[in-house]
Amino acid sequence: MIIENISNDKQTKLFMALEANLNSLKKRNISYIITCYSDLMATITLQVNGKKGLATKIIAVNYELLHVSWVVYSENKKYILTGLSEISTITKSIVAKLSTTLTKI
Repeated sequence: MIIENISNDKQTKLFMALEANLNSLKKRNISYIITCYSDLMATITLQVNGKKGLATKIIAVNYELLHVSWVVYSENKKYILTGLSEISTITKSIVAKLSTTLTKI
């Protein structure tokens, strides 16, 4: 087993990039938690509060060196992104689905 330390600067850089792209989601009844494990991997926990309850989805964000692109895993789907800025589109669609579900149940 090899143990390597990961620089906090690299984790912070990924965190700030994700925060900048998800900042438009900040509104009433929507919250998220970004957890960075390295400069190449993070998870986003989305929480949507509706009339009928609370829904939570976890989104895994990973940089694949083989494909040289960001890959997002969520809801049994794999999204290959051309840039990290596309993550806002994915999260907005997930939030819309969750909001619709929470108001109709």
